[in-house]
Amino acid sequence: MDASEVFKAEDFKSVRLSITFQNLTTRTEVRDRSRVALIEVADRTILLEIPGKSCQAKHNVLIKIERPKKKAKAFELLFDATAKVVGIEDTGDGTDKVLVELVQFDLENWRRFLEVFSSRQDDIEKFLLAAKG
Repeated sequence: MDASEVFKAEDFKSVRLSITFQNLTTRTEVRDRSRVALIEVADRTILLEIPGKSCQAKHNVLIKIERPKKKAKAFELLFDATAKVVGIEDTGDGTDKVLVELVQFDLENWRRFLEVFSSRQDDIEKFLLAAKG
């Protein structure tokens, strides 16, 4: 029995996201959504990886997180918020890790958004337990 019989690539796919990052202070946005990645979600903060020099500390930004709908070329809005940039780390490869603190957002949408990731984490844990046997 080889690994391809035991593990399926689909088991390791994460939730696919499309993220809009708009800098309200400079009135600019990252046009290529594929260059915006969600790194971490905390209580009221989000850590993103974005193209370098897209914002500065204390800038106000708009974040919109969507996922592709199944069988359609449309997106489902998961969460959107205005936020303030509270930290930036230059990764040295033309991208920055940006920590934003949520300022204005719908609390119920935030909870649903967090559930998407907690349920995904549960799936991963179940898979790992089953793999151990």
